[in-house]
Amino acid sequence: MNFRNREQQPITRKQVLTMSEDNWKIRFKTFRRLINFLDLLIMKLLSWRMQVCNQIGKIKMQQNLPVYVPEREAQIIKSKQVLAKRYGLSGDYVDELFQVIMQESKRIQNTQEKTIMN
Repeated sequence: MNFRNREQQPITRKQVLTMSEDNWKIRFKTFRRLINFLDLLIMKLLSWRMQVCNQIGKIKMQQNLPVYVPEREAQIIKSKQVLAKRYGLSGDYVDELFQVIMQESKRIQNTQEKTIMN
C-alpha cells in the first residue's frame, strides 16, 4: 500500500518520520492509515494461521494425536520470547498474545474432533 500526499505523490517511510512539526496533521493521518493497513495484514495472517490449524487438526484426528501437547506449547512460548526481545516487544505482551492465539488454535483443532465424531 502506498501512502500519498495531497498531490498524490508517494510518501516514503523516511519522509513520514522526518516531517516537520508543521505537518503533524499529515503525519498523524498517514500513521493512522498505516496502522489500519497493518491491522488488515494481522487479520489476514491470523486467518491464514487458523486455516493451517484446521488442517493440523484434521491430521491429528486421523492419526489419533492429541490436540494439546504441553511441550510444543512451551517451545512456542519460549521461541516467541526470544523474538519479542529481538524486536523490542514486551515479553509479557507476546506471551499473552500467543496464549490467546494458541487457545483459538486448540479450539479449532478440537472442533475437528467433534465434526469427525458426528
